Amino acid sequence: TQSSNLLAALDVALSRDQQARWQRVREADQALRHGLRRHGLAIVVDDSHAMPGLISLALPPEVHAARLARRMARCGYQLAHRSKYLEQRNWVQICLMGEWETHALDILPEVLATQTRACAAQAAVQEQADR
Repeated sequence: TQSSNLLAALDVALSRDQQARWQRVREADQALRHGLRRHGLAIVVDDSHAMPGLISLALPPEVHAARLARRMARCGYQLAHRSKYLEQRNWVQICLMGEWETHALDILPEVLATQTRACAAQAAVQEQADR
């Protein structure tokens, strides 16, 4: 037998206007990329080659992806960071696969930049303490 919850979720997904959904993702992606760059964050893939709704960020060496992801989770954002290829490269990913609140997405670049700086500062303090 099939899970009734999964079938209900599939029914909802198939009943949505997919063109409108992808247009919303593309618009949010463009605005988010602009904001991330404005705050000095390093986007890995050039916009012309990127999948809308999937943004990979390269972090400075002193900012550990897992630590940043934990800080962002406390701010209400879930960043992908646990896969082997992300860990090896010290990258995090923002994925617009679900629903989101416009305001939360609007302030994401600033929150991410602030938390990235905080992680770098914490690493510098730790390095000084280790000396």
